[in-house]
Amino acid sequence: MRLDPQIVENRPPPWKYAAGVFAVQIPVLIWAAWFFRNALNPDAVAYLRIAARFVQGQAGQAVSGHWSPLLSWLMAPLLMAGIPPLATARVVMALSAIIFLLACRRIFSKAHLRGGLFYWGLWSMNFLSILWSVEVITPDLLLAGLVLFAFAEMLPGGWYLRPGTAFRCGLWWGWPI
Repeated sequence: MRLDPQIVENRPPPWKYAAGVFAVQIPVLIWAAWFFRNALNPDAVAYLRIAARFVQGQAGQAVSGHWSPLLSWLMAPLLMAGIPPLATARVVMALSAIIFLLACRRIFSKAHLRGGLFYWGLWSMNFLSILWSVEVITPDLLLAGLVLFAFAEMLPGGWYLRPGTAFRCGLWWGWPI
């Protein structure tokens, strides 16, 4: 059976090749989180305090016009489970790095990057996401991943004409709020 080169060229790269990037990212994220386990920034204190207020049932005091609740919502269940605050922040930041890398893979596929360019981009974003996950504790990396997912949905022309795609795009844009 002969495959049409145009069809083969437009296929997204198989997951089995990208899986190696994620297989490296996860242990390196664990090591980096351990190495930077005591790194703290003012934003981290604010997000941890908001998450603690949610856990304590003080939702009225957790609402802020300055701090987005998404990162705190992700931290709250871990704090409720008894995980120490800084470890909680590192786990959520590692999760943010994984989401960011998944979003990069998605947008690279939708942008039809293939071969070496695809893998170079994925490996580059892998190491950058690890660095960004330990630099500061903020929702920026998570937000970047969610925005990339939204842009990936918008890459095909006429995305707004397909109700399912438009709905998914709206979900991705709505999450960060």
